[in-house]
Amino acid sequence: ASQCQSAAMKSFLLPSMVALIILAFVLASMTFLPHDAKAADWEKSVQHGGSQGPTKAATNIEVLVAGASRTGTSSMQHALQRLGYNTIHWQQWMKNPRYFDFLSYAYQDAISEPDLHKVFQDVPEKGALLDAVVPMLFDDLRRAYPDAKVILTTREPTSWLKSYENYVASCWLYHWSRYPALWILSHVTRAFRLGQLLRHWKLLPARSGFDLDLLPELSEVYRKSDEVMYGSWQPTELHVEKRLRYEEHVQRSVPSEQLLVFDASDGDSMGKLAKFLNVLLKSDNSTFPKLFDASSVQIHSTHAQIVKHNLVLIVSASSSLVLIFLPLTLVAFRR
Repeated sequence: ASQCQSAAMKSFLLPSMVALIILAFVLASMTFLPHDAKAADWEKSVQHGGSQGPTKAATNIEVLVAGASRTGTSSMQHALQRLGYNTIHWQQWMKNPRYFDFLSYAYQDAISEPDLHKVFQDVPEKGALLDAVVPMLFDDLRRAYPDAKVILTTREPTSWLKSYENYVASCWLYHWSRYPALWILSHVTRAFRLGQLLRHWKLLPARSGFDLDLLPELSEVYRKSDEVMYGSWQPTELHVEKRLRYEEHVQRSVPSEQLLVFDASDGDSMGKLAKFLNVLLKSDNSTFPKLFDASSVQIHSTHAQIVKHNLVLIVSASSSLVLIFLPLTLVAFRR
């Protein structure tokens, strides 16, 4: 009878210990603070030209590329770089921890009046902002940088929607459940604060929005970037309607001398762009670049980038799980 009681006790203790460990993981992960700054840190104060007064316009941001994603913004980034501009596109928004923190709060609608001069104070002169962030903040950006020239990249609606559908279908951050192991390791990393520890020991580079412990926030930003613009992250005909309505707003609100409507798929050229920006075009830069066409959109895998960026954290989190659960597994087999 005593042996039966002992066996029953072991049968109860082992799953209880596993459950307690998992609960501890969950609680520790929930207390993880993903952002260095608070939402209030990005609010425009009265002293710095908040709602009770204007602020002096900054001049470092000279170009706003106001087109929606998949209208040739990546190609436009390369074209502007050829012309000497310092650009910020989606990858830079996500990798830079300051921008990532700001956008995480902005997409949650946690910032009522953003201090964009503070956000972009580190952008050098001749700065150009591109991709989904610009449409979201367009009116705020126009107020903050009223002298900036606006380039509205556009594209034929049917092919644009098809391209957007392919992009969302191939980008795993919209569908994190495809890679549950990474999500588990992300929460293990958060629970043990592995990022902070390894960075303290100089085993990791500087903090980035692509860090393993920020995957939940990164996925949320990807989805929110579409939900704020179109009402849903899943592409539908409503995406086309809202994009066209937004483009009409841009064309109505920007003076004609400050606005260039640019459709690379319809033959718009580097010469047209350079003339608008009043920049000398060199002969070896005369062809407008073409990136991420329909045949190559799936090649540029964000999943591969995430894994490569986080190899040290993935190995560390996996090793931590092994060290914790291996003794329990051995105990279970010895029974």
